[in-house]
Amino acid sequence: MRTDELQDRPVLTPEQVLELRGVNPADFRFDVAILCFRGQTASRKALDAFPVTRIEPNILYDSKAYAGRTGDTEVVILLQVIWGGPVTAILLEELAWFGVQAAIGFGAAGSLVSSQHIGKMLVADRALCSDGTSRQYTDEPYVSPASELLSLTAELAIQDKATPITGTVHTTDALYQERPGRIQQWREAGASFVNLETSPFYTVAAYLGIRAMYLGLVTDYVGAPKSWQHGLWSQPNTTDALIVRIIQRLVQAIELL
Repeated sequence: MRTDELQDRPVLTPEQVLELRGVNPADFRFDVAILCFRGQTASRKALDAFPVTRIEPNILYDSKAYAGRTGDTEVVILLQVIWGGPVTAILLEELAWFGVQAAIGFGAAGSLVSSQHIGKMLVADRALCSDGTSRQYTDEPYVSPASELLSLTAELAIQDKATPITGTVHTTDALYQERPGRIQQWREAGASFVNLETSPFYTVAAYLGIRAMYLGLVTDYVGAPKSWQHGLWSQPNTTDALIVRIIQRLVQAIELL
């Protein structure tokens, strides 16, 4: 938590905005949220893995929400959350008002260090808090997922005979400004991957007391000095099915934690 927050409360709150939308948080209660930081095809794979139906009209900020019950767990899935840190923070702040205790990110990232990472499953075990959104919520240089969810993800991957890559993610605010000099700085800070949302996803979740875990597909390699190796960018892959299976089991296991 930031050192100044007790003296300087926000003027605008999720509660006020939800009220203006005509939404009563007491009418909707969710335990686990799945945020799909992917396009339509991948998001649909996550959606099809759970018995959920569309909530209409929209109750969350500019996002289609689907909800349903898995065992004793109320799950809400948000599709195509592809606009980076600010929208990620807004959605997590609003989800907290609906009682969400755990959040799973289903996303993607580019490798900063090896083209051999393309097509692999990424488990983000740390993120650099250098993006604009994260700096609004913490003064810490790094943020991590919930330790129990990280351990559980590793166990589930072993059960599925999967070998995911773990690593630190840098979150950028500018997709088209990933320049070689900046990429080298991110590597020197400890990052092996880059995307638009992992750091604020973890940072805001921690600020709100929500346990979070981010899993993703490594789609491309941006570490080469003169060329972008786009790999699986917007291309079919088999790894998404693996990630979705692990997310399913993660949601089921969260009931027992």
